[in-house]
Amino acid sequence: MNNTEIFTGKSKDDFRCRPSYPLVAIDWLRARCPGERVLDVGAGTGIFTRALLQRFHDVTTVEPNGDMREMFREQLPAVPCLAAHNLWAHGIETPHFYSAEPSF
Repeated sequence: MNNTEIFTGKSKDDFRCRPSYPLVAIDWLRARCPGERVLDVGAGTGIFTRALLQRFHDVTTVEPNGDMREMFREQLPAVPCLAAHNLWAHGIETPHFYSAEPSF
């Protein structure tokens, strides 16, 4: 089993059981990201994406697992959710990744 298949058949449980993320974490990220556009890689069923949407105007997501991506699209149909192999085909470039120790 490759990494893209680990969550196959588990999307409903993930959506039902996984808690949301604290907004203080999103506020920490918001303070360090001056733009309005963010990329959520490994978006799963969209739980973190919902939190991002409270602080960022333009959120695009990538989810390599088909089951998780399907659940994501059911929950957040207006938010783009791409398969990993479609990332660069949609003109999304990721030249820099921000890395820092969280301080919250």
